[in-house]
Amino acid sequence: MWRGLVILLLPGLLLAQEAADTSALVLSTTAEALTVRAARIPHGELATIAITQLEVYRNATAKADPLLAVNSLPAATNPEETANVSLRGSPAEATGVYLNGVPLRSAVRIDQSNGVGQFSLFRQLPLRTLRVYPSSSPLPFSQASAGAVAIETAFDRPGATQHALSVNVAGVGYSHARAVGKSGALRGYVNASDLTLFRGVNGSKLEDLRESRAVDGMLSYATEGAAGNALQLFYLGFDERYVYDYRTETAPGQFGQHKARHLLVANYDWTGGDWHYRLNQLVDWERPTFRFDGQELTYTRTTNHSALHAERRLPGLTLQWGGALNNYFDPNAHYYTGEAYAYVQRRTGPWLFGGGIKPVYDGEVAVNVQLAARLRLGAHRMHLSGGRHTQLLAPGRQFTNWQRLRIEQLALEHRFDYGDWRWEAAVYAKREQYALAGTVEVVGGEGQLTYRSGPWMVSAALTSVRSRGAVPTPRDIPLALRGRLQYDLGGWSAGLSYRGRSGQFVDPLIPDPERYPQYRRLDAAVSKTFITKLGALILYVNANNLLDTKNVSYYSFRGEEYYSRRVLFFGAVLNW
Repeated sequence: MWRGLVILLLPGLLLAQEAADTSALVLSTTAEALTVRAARIPHGELATIAITQLEVYRNATAKADPLLAVNSLPAATNPEETANVSLRGSPAEATGVYLNGVPLRSAVRIDQSNGVGQFSLFRQLPLRTLRVYPSSSPLPFSQASAGAVAIETAFDRPGATQHALSVNVAGVGYSHARAVGKSGALRGYVNASDLTLFRGVNGSKLEDLRESRAVDGMLSYATEGAAGNALQLFYLGFDERYVYDYRTETAPGQFGQHKARHLLVANYDWTGGDWHYRLNQLVDWERPTFRFDGQELTYTRTTNHSALHAERRLPGLTLQWGGALNNYFDPNAHYYTGEAYAYVQRRTGPWLFGGGIKPVYDGEVAVNVQLAARLRLGAHRMHLSGGRHTQLLAPGRQFTNWQRLRIEQLALEHRFDYGDWRWEAAVYAKREQYALAGTVEVVGGEGQLTYRSGPWMVSAALTSVRSRGAVPTPRDIPLALRGRLQYDLGGWSAGLSYRGRSGQFVDPLIPDPERYPQYRRLDAAVSKTFITKLGALILYVNANNLLDTKNVSYYSFRGEEYYSRRVLFFGAVLNW
């Protein structure tokens, strides 16, 4: 059912979110000397992948969306065209997504009741950092077991007031940033979208989409005191609705959603003695109404997260401790977790060692353990990490009930730099034990070769993962290939992104599952920046599924249904 919306919406659902997204692109594309790399970097106890905001915008597959950019990495094994991130053969429900240090139960938009979404909450946000932990999640991260994505928004004080106005085939938007007082910074945006024109431009490619419109906005404030104390407040709210036709294996139908959501994050940092502290607070409220063939379901869901983290840095030694409380209020139910952790990291010569422990309580006690070692020898980086993680797993696409998940995992990562070339690779193995769904064994590997010279960037990647319980899972992908070609010079930015993989299983629950046909897709994006008297103007066009490939999404009563077909999206942004 949901894949019908994936087919129709994903290719061009930039909506009015392009407003602040592309305004950041305008600023970035004027800095031609900036080098962009999706590079593994040391961060705490785990090797990570760092992606810059400019890299997100220049990735044709990402459509200016941070989570879709993560899904273009070799470590990503989500077989579908959604923003839900699956890392190294594990389900998206087990991947933690964090905004300014707090875990989000749902990080996607245009989603259905099981949380499968077409793009992330983060499309418009001015990013400070985007880091990916493809295997073991750092112990300070709450409610994550099979990797994590950590996003921090920009809080730096702008030197001058900034404005951006966006107009595209899906809507309009305005963003603003300014200094406040002696140490404060205020940022915000508002977008409004309606896909009537977008449907008209793309004709029959969106014939099943009956309605889609939304209003969303963000406001953030940050200030830093003379003693190093800092406060950051962040609010995101939206109201969205859509209606689309779908076809099951036996009959057609119609699905619609209207959702209001309000998300508030507060971070407070201070220093006491030799320790640096951070207090995090999240309140996340949403009220969706789902309509399904004349039936209607409305419910309210609230999430609360409170955490305290402390860190002390000494020469060659880092100490961390902290704890968190999570409360999930679902209709007629309340779930919670409490946790505390201690972690130590030691650097000696070319070696970096780390280890920690975290008890987790969700009605019974489980103990998380994590160990890591990283070796740096010249141009080589080797990282070995492993441990045991426990998570209270929320319902999602593949799990209909709350349950406990325990993962034991081991991963070895390697990076090598030689002139303009970079090689990155990893092998891993893990055992996932679900309280209600049995045990899944996962083994896999990935490799990526990247060449950068002048305005050119070329990369090729290969991924293979076997994810099997009683039968293979949808993330059992024997072979996946990815390729990118990027050119950026003189205000021009042009890119091609390719993805091909083995077809996912038709039904992993039957004794002898079969695969859909193989999947392949090519995306293209071109933009041009002009410096005018009014400000920086950017014109852009995206072609999703450029070759109009028919990739089978599922089989219905009328035959094959496809993922997104070729769809064009274009617009302009003025930044001053």
